[in-house]
Amino acid sequence: MNKIITQSKISTLFIFVLLLSFSCTNKENDHLITISTPHGNIQLVLFDQTPLHKKNFLKLVDEKFYDDMAIHTLFRQYLLGTGNPKTKSKGVAKSEWGLGGADYTIPAEINANFKFVRGTIAAVREDDAKNPTKASNGSAFAIILSRKSVTTFEGRYTAFGHVISGYDVLERLELQAVDKDYRPITDIRIKITATPMTKSQIFQTFGYRFPQ
Repeated sequence: MNKIITQSKISTLFIFVLLLSFSCTNKENDHLITISTPHGNIQLVLFDQTPLHKKNFLKLVDEKFYDDMAIHTLFRQYLLGTGNPKTKSKGVAKSEWGLGGADYTIPAEINANFKFVRGTIAAVREDDAKNPTKASNGSAFAIILSRKSVTTFEGRYTAFGHVISGYDVLERLELQAVDKDYRPITDIRIKITATPMTKSQIFQTFGYRFPQ
């Protein structure tokens, strides 16, 4: 009888360890996101703490949604904006480029631990008057270029990722000429890909530690 109970306990323990190992492996698996531009590549990661935004972004990348989109806003020392599908359409005036994005929203995932510093990936959204729940647009996003924390974004926008390589590319992009509405004079078109990598591989390659 004791032998049967012992075997049962061992089997239960084995299943528990197996499930724990599977869970840890899933958390370890991740993606390296690459934004390709005519001025070089920008690498970034997405936060596990914003699962809805991460899942949505990876889905759009897999669908090649962002391919051939233009950077529609380039505000030196402040932010870079892209993700509006209107920038793909030949017949849409540039004055319309920065208005809107995908025709759906994502519930806000605002985390007080994430600051809007240079390299932060921030979701774009409509203002509070139209959007009191602070829901993010389904595709439009910004990369913070400011060398100081943009405190006015804290508690108001969802930060869902961070640049880990390609800051020299951001500097080159900031040097591009823009019009009075901060739209690049010469189109800057992008392509975004996602490469499966573990968090350990990302740390070993880029020295980046994911937030806990």
